[in-house]
Amino acid sequence: MFQHILVPTDGSDLSLRAVAAAAEWARATGARVTVFHVASAALPFYRGVRPTPVWARDPAPEVLPEPPLDAAQRVLEAAGVQATWQMAQGEQPWQLIVEAAESLGCDLVFMASHGRHGLDAWLLGSETRKVLTHCRVPVLVYR
Repeated sequence: MFQHILVPTDGSDLSLRAVAAAAEWARATGARVTVFHVASAALPFYRGVRPTPVWARDPAPEVLPEPPLDAAQRVLEAAGVQATWQMAQGEQPWQLIVEAAESLGCDLVFMASHGRHGLDAWLLGSETRKVLTHCRVPVLVYR
């Protein structure tokens, strides 16, 4: 049915649960998986150490959290699924997800949704809703 699944991740717990569900789907159907992450243009692409602000009392460097692709890789390895990895940088994740799905030849986007409604959805926006609205590739929403 679906041969190539794009799985966007932001590293959140919900997103990693969607990665695990996509891994199960891929294992059951034999589909290929591409994990995709959009980094903010204002944040670094790498894992490492950033300096502590001057006003901080503790001079020790602050370690950044585990990058989303590393966390997703751990989930996929635990499920026994191999994947390819793609990363983009920009301020409109939904647009980059749509472009990636189409340019990589994916036939399914498997992504998480926080399920916000009403004013929360309007104020915070919904990357998933925007992908659903603009993507020509089928989108499976995991909650």
